[in-house]
Amino acid sequence: MEKGVEVPCMSWDQYGLAFNAEHRNAQGAVWHEFWKRYKLPEDGSMNDRARIVFNKSATTLVRDQMYYARIQVTSDYILRQEGRRPRSKSEASNKYLTEEEYIEFSDSVPWMASNEAGWRAVCKYWAIDGFKGVSLRNSSNRGHDVHHRYGGDGHVRLAKRMEASSGVTPSDVQVYLRGHRGSDPTNPEQLCSQSAAERVASYGASMMSEHGQDYDWMNQPIDPQIVYASGGGKPHGRYPMFGSVIDSTQVRPERSCPSRSSSRGPRSSTQGNAELIRVQEALRRQEEYNKQQQEYWAAQFARQQEMMQQIALGQRPDFSAMTMPTPPPIPQFVPTPQFSWPTPAPQVPPGNLLTPGNEDSKDAVASFVDGLLNSGGASGSNQPHPFDQPPPFE
Repeated sequence: MEKGVEVPCMSWDQYGLAFNAEHRNAQGAVWHEFWKRYKLPEDGSMNDRARIVFNKSATTLVRDQMYYARIQVTSDYILRQEGRRPRSKSEASNKYLTEEEYIEFSDSVPWMASNEAGWRAVCKYWAIDGFKGVSLRNSSNRGHDVHHRYGGDGHVRLAKRMEASSGVTPSDVQVYLRGHRGSDPTNPEQLCSQSAAERVASYGASMMSEHGQDYDWMNQPIDPQIVYASGGGKPHGRYPMFGSVIDSTQVRPERSCPSRSSSRGPRSSTQGNAELIRVQEALRRQEEYNKQQQEYWAAQFARQQEMMQQIALGQRPDFSAMTMPTPPPIPQFVPTPQFSWPTPAPQVPPGNLLTPGNEDSKDAVASFVDGLLNSGGASGSNQPHPFDQPPPFE
């Protein structure tokens, strides 16, 4: 009961409102069952800490299990209705069913289906407009940008790896660019997100405005004050770039002075603004091209999925009946500053890597399937995925 109204328990806090005669509420019942399997020191020294950790973990677990329960239902719905699995979690998450459709798929969530009243209450909750509105809002707030590609290294460790690989000490800007490199190995200058590209462009324009248009800012030590000014300060308590290598004692947090470049007069400021506009225009065109590429490869993927289904049924795909979308034209970009990377040392691939499929095979279907199976060893490497290349049959 929540405010006098009976509602399904969709969060750990609501477990605390569910009455339990033996343990007061559902939270107490879960706590009791948990400690049948584990134990704490008998002196009670860890009891308070255990309660804090338990509640934090339970909050995350209940939230995630309810989130993925609906995704499992919509995934099974798509499989039954369209004969395929969703291409991504986002596709399943953005699929909303009616209350009756949710109820029909109770076998998709076995741990919940045993309580019919609870399952029907959850399905009713999923079907109301209020839930859908909150779900769409949260999905939009999360966004889909990849914020960085440092992995577990971080800025400092990645710099050491780059130096060990190339024998050249990289600048902090080069390390930042490497840690934010996009997923396309054929275009290493493209960064993984629009926000990362804008930060670099703003910092570069400010550095050239401060030191002159011919200043090689990418290979020079960073200027903490310009990092602070070009990124709009520290609105969330962190620098927009290079936070792990900046000495805050070198930064004057004066909001009234947006940049030291203001002392150089209006001409330098105008030049810096022009450079920023030029780079932003290039980024805008790149973004449009990326969107066109995504649409192109989505059509490619759908075509390949159809062929794979035919292959699975023992049928030979009818290539003549399948049209190929026209690839997007490469845009004429506004010239942007060229990113220079340290030259890496020659790398010898380990002997256990899978080799690509036979591209000379006359059998187009066998060539495609070989390439798809052999792609299993390319995860985490710089080898392109088969779906990132045009299929071998044309």
